[in-house]
Amino acid sequence: MNILHISDLHFGPRHWEGNDKALLDKINSYPADIVINTGDSTSDGLENEFEGAGNFFLDREITKINENFTDLNFIKTLSVDGESVLIINIDSNELYEDNGFIEKELLRSVSRQISQTCYDKTLLLTHHSILGTSGAPLKNSFGLLDFVRDHNIEHVYCGHTHELGLGKFTDLYHGHTFTQYMCGTLSSCNHKNDDNMFLFYENWGTDQMHVHLVRIFPEGNRLQFKEETIS
Repeated sequence: MNILHISDLHFGPRHWEGNDKALLDKINSYPADIVINTGDSTSDGLENEFEGAGNFFLDREITKINENFTDLNFIKTLSVDGESVLIINIDSNELYEDNGFIEKELLRSVSRQISQTCYDKTLLLTHHSILGTSGAPLKNSFGLLDFVRDHNIEHVYCGHTHELGLGKFTDLYHGHTFTQYMCGTLSSCNHKNDDNMFLFYENWGTDQMHVHLVRIFPEGNRLQFKEETIS
């Protein structure tokens, strides 16, 4: 199974100045079974920005939660190479805030759906890092940590910081370990120290997994790409 991870496109006049077709052609050149997008696809959430980012959106199912500020949450089961993969998306965005926040009722609702679903492997998608403590963190991350442990989730994908971060977290008391995959940004008009990139996971979830880091270097209306294998 191969997974491609993109994040933080920031389509809009203040961020995205890249060549849409060149980026999409490069992304489509990788044999991905699943493409993950962990949010911030526009600069200001304007309709025309979402139209510009539309080629990078996955079809999604909406789970509406009463008295909750978001409806961009879903669980979806995909069959890849004979295995059932449960993808869980939890929206960690809070209106008009850079910090993340997740309602407890939302986690309870998604947990009920998970308990009624059969699957072999699980991926959790969220915009904010569970482990991040700076750069606009997730304010109630302990609740999401409990959710990850309770459902024995081993793979968490996120973005938001515009920085690369790949690492494992182990709860020694409960004996649970998960890997967090934090992608940089696809925006071509960034702060100087931001990581312009996307990630391709070849043979994901196996001992033969290789992580391909694809860095993006904008040159006018052109994009240059440099790939390195980091595992």
